Amino acid sequence: MTVSPTMAFEWPRRDYSRVPFRLYHDPEIYQQELELVFRGPAWSFLGLAAEIPHPGDFRTSFIGDTPVVYNLDRDGVVHGFVNRCAHRGALVRREIAGNADSHTCIYHQWCYALDGTLTSIPFRRGVKGQGGLDASFALADHGLRRLKVDQVAGALFANFAPDPEPLRDYLGPPVVAQIERLLHRPVRVLGYQRQRIAGNWKMFAENTRDNYHASLLHEFLVTFALDRATQKGGGGDGRAPSSQHHLRRSGERHARARPRGLRRGQYPERLSAAARSAAGRVPARDAG
Repeated sequence: MTVSPTMAFEWPRRDYSRVPFRLYHDPEIYQQELELVFRGPAWSFLGLAAEIPHPGDFRTSFIGDTPVVYNLDRDGVVHGFVNRCAHRGALVRREIAGNADSHTCIYHQWCYALDGTLTSIPFRRGVKGQGGLDASFALADHGLRRLKVDQVAGALFANFAPDPEPLRDYLGPPVVAQIERLLHRPVRVLGYQRQRIAGNWKMFAENTRDNYHASLLHEFLVTFALDRATQKGGGGDGRAPSSQHHLRRSGERHARARPRGLRRGQYPERLSAAARSAAGRVPARDAG
């Protein structure tokens, strides 16, 4: 990231292991992040193809602070675009989801096709020969700002760049493999749970990659063998990066957590049985 002179700051250590707090609350840095990351060449998660299974289905969301819409057209193609009218910037879709043949802005009734193309404008020729748009006005030049959309196993991603890096190359083989493993069967959406987190976006991104706390705070992860300190991760040595880093730095010994009442030798066998038993009681989240 290129920073302006007013944003210059000193890192406590030269190895980037100590992050200045300013990076998490400086508004100027945040604005640059919005432009260079979210509205830049990075691929952002958009949603699931299972959320828009029928032609005309659409959903609204955000990439950074930019409102976006994604929908399925009549040919089975997923389109994504900025949810701002090309006329005055009003929100085009104000619902969370729905089904429609087109998208019409309520402010001046500019109408857009499912691919974001502007199709009609009220009073384009004026009224009784008075007013109207200039004869050179071309509908094709005033559609909604389109996003590049691609998917991996039904997980939809969007990019603002006109010619971005291929999605699978951007994610990398390990991440693609995990997505394909998770979404290897048809998915049926059962509902939604939403949270509002009062914090910088980087805090949430870091937390999901912090394997050090996972087996300590979230006991179900070790109870059902979903997480372990020695599992393969993104570190240079192929192990979970966060936990290994913290353990090396602190010099603490780490013992794998065990459910209460289990002796060390019983853990793998008893754990597998418990996981199988619980799995049979958990409602399935995929169709088929």
